[in-house]
Amino acid sequence: MIIQEDKEFVTYKLEDNNGVPIIKIGYKKKLREMKPETIIALILSKMTKIAKEYIHKEIKEAIITVPAHFNIIQRQATKDAGRIAGLNVLRLINEPTAAAITYKLHNEFKDKRNVLIFDLGGGTFDVSIVYLDGDDIEVKSTYGDPHLGGEDFDENLINFCIKEFEKKTGINISNNDKSKQRLKKEVEKLKQDLSSLEEASLDIESLANEKDFVLPISKVDFEDMNSDLFKRCIDCVEKAIKYAKLSKKDINDIALVGMSSNIPKMKELLLKFFERKEMNKGFNIRINPETAVAYGAAYQIYSVKKGLNNLILSDIISQSIKINVNDKETKLFKKGTKIPIQKLINYTIEKEKLSIKVFQKIMTYSKKNKSSSSFYEEIGEYIIEGEKNTKINVTFIITVDNLFCLRAEDSSRKQIKIIENPNKRQLNLLEIKEIEKEVIELNKDIKYKEILTTIKNYVKGLYLKNKDDKIKDLLDYIEKNENSFVDLKVIIEKSKGLFELNEIENLDINDINLIIEN
Repeated sequence: MIIQEDKEFVTYKLEDNNGVPIIKIGYKKKLREMKPETIIALILSKMTKIAKEYIHKEIKEAIITVPAHFNIIQRQATKDAGRIAGLNVLRLINEPTAAAITYKLHNEFKDKRNVLIFDLGGGTFDVSIVYLDGDDIEVKSTYGDPHLGGEDFDENLINFCIKEFEKKTGINISNNDKSKQRLKKEVEKLKQDLSSLEEASLDIESLANEKDFVLPISKVDFEDMNSDLFKRCIDCVEKAIKYAKLSKKDINDIALVGMSSNIPKMKELLLKFFERKEMNKGFNIRINPETAVAYGAAYQIYSVKKGLNNLILSDIISQSIKINVNDKETKLFKKGTKIPIQKLINYTIEKEKLSIKVFQKIMTYSKKNKSSSSFYEEIGEYIIEGEKNTKINVTFIITVDNLFCLRAEDSSRKQIKIIENPNKRQLNLLEIKEIEKEVIELNKDIKYKEILTTIKNYVKGLYLKNKDDKIKDLLDYIEKNENSFVDLKVIIEKSKGLFELNEIENLDINDINLIIEN
């Protein structure tokens, strides 16, 4: 249901394969299917490469931040992606919690205080209430919207522009992915401009059918078309405060996190909600919204590696968990329960096996109906096999990463066996190995593209200087074949007598040799 609705709001192809989201992209002139773990692993690989180049050291371990409302399946997928990318994931930490670490490190105060972390990013939104007492950072509540972020503001702008373009030209570009991508890029810039200007203009040359598109949009227009999104943000703030069993007067400070939190109207509505006159030093603690999460996570991994205990973190379960044991339902952990936590329950195997199904509550939001709803999704099933009437002790565990695991012991030391049937969306070991191979292959192709782009840009600059026909022939050959993964040896051969590869800045000859050898 969620995937079907999301399909209408993305410019790439998204399919539902029996509950598993599949991303389809054009690759080597074919349509290639990828699982979310593949995409995440590629992003983590790229980030690892950037970090390695910056610090000149191998990166083998990581702490990965995730939205606070991420469920167990999403968290496990993120951890699997880290493994696929070649990383030992030491911890998963909620993004607002990481921001709270940054807040604590950047502000000196002696009194106890409640801080609201308002984290409005590109695709998700989280609000966490964090209680600070000395070196203790305790998350009191969290509430989020998995379908609310900067992209939703962009989407409303894009839809508005599509209608205006059709009014002016009679051309509907709703199904024109290329035009929509160009429009999206310009809309993102316009949104940023409206953070400091009362009016900004779109000016796109030949948006579709050689028709230009010029449209002035005021800050008031932008605020009106996104009024429902602003309201959803404030609703989440209200609910987070309610779940923390506080009033808005109990909130001492607000930390704005995520670039979308910089939208002026958002700040205005927060001031109005909290009945404040201005975002003064005592109310909006100024931490960089772009880097607050990364800074907190970096400090956390530093603390873990150094064995420091100067900050004590206490997080919570984002959504409630229940179990079904032989068709009998039991609530296991409530939303807001502190983690890590474990609960021991005694069972008797009555018919040589015991079935335990584990579920977690999932919050959804329908963009069409503009309404939220919830349902319980099965995390997995555990079959415990043993002799009839065997008494067993089952321990249900939520780890510090907000992941679920189960341990079963036979009280009379008889032999028991646990068979785990995870949710169909979770990867098994064989699938992880297959995706590891896929990511290695894709990273090689990405490296090839980077090399080819570097050579192409150099050749283009060379031609602009010299206007040599042989250089022009080489440039035409590269541009004609750059999407066909042409053999680099052909390009090297054609470049002989024109230039030497070692003349090109930021081009590693060793990388070229590795691509050619493979």
